[in-house]
Amino acid sequence: MKKKFSWRYFVYHAILIALSLFFSLPFLWMLSTSFKADDEIIHDPMIWIPEFPERVTYSPYLDPEAHPPHWEKPTVLGKARWEGLQVDLKEAIGQKAKTMFESSQWPQPKNPMEPSLFVRALSDVSDHLWEAVHPRIPPSIWEAENPIPEVLDRISLEDVRRAWRRFYR
Repeated sequence: MKKKFSWRYFVYHAILIALSLFFSLPFLWMLSTSFKADDEIIHDPMIWIPEFPERVTYSPYLDPEAHPPHWEKPTVLGKARWEGLQVDLKEAIGQKAKTMFESSQWPQPKNPMEPSLFVRALSDVSDHLWEAVHPRIPPSIWEAENPIPEVLDRISLEDVRRAWRRFYR
C-alpha cells in the first residue's frame, strides 16, 4: 500500500529547512568574522562579509638594502675586461674592508664576536662598498692599465662602517 504525500508534508519540510538556515546564521556569522582583519572588525559602517586580503609582496622583516643588486659594469669597460677585473676588484675591496675594520681607527668599540661575523659577511660588505663607491669613480680611472688601486683609494672608513652597519646592528 502506497502512502499518499500531502502538501502539508512539503510545508513542514520547508519550514524545517528555513528554520535550520535561520538558526545556522549565527554560526555562519561567527565563522565569517573569524576571517576578518583587525580593521574590518570595528568599522563604520559594519562590514558583514570579509574581503580577500591583499597579497603580500614583501616582508617587513627584510631590509631590501641588505641584498644589493649585482655589480654594475662601468660604461667605459668592455664585457670581457669587466669580467676579468670584477673578480680581482671584489677580492681587493674585501681585503681593504677587512684591513680597515681591524685597524685601530675603527670608530666604535667591537663586540668580541664582531670580527668573526665581519669575516663571514665580507662578501656582502664588499657588494655594499661597490654600490657606495662606483658612482664616485670617474670614467678616466677605468681606462688605466690597473684601476684597482685608484678604486681602493676612494673607499673611506665611513663607507666600510656604513656597509657593516647594514648587517650588524
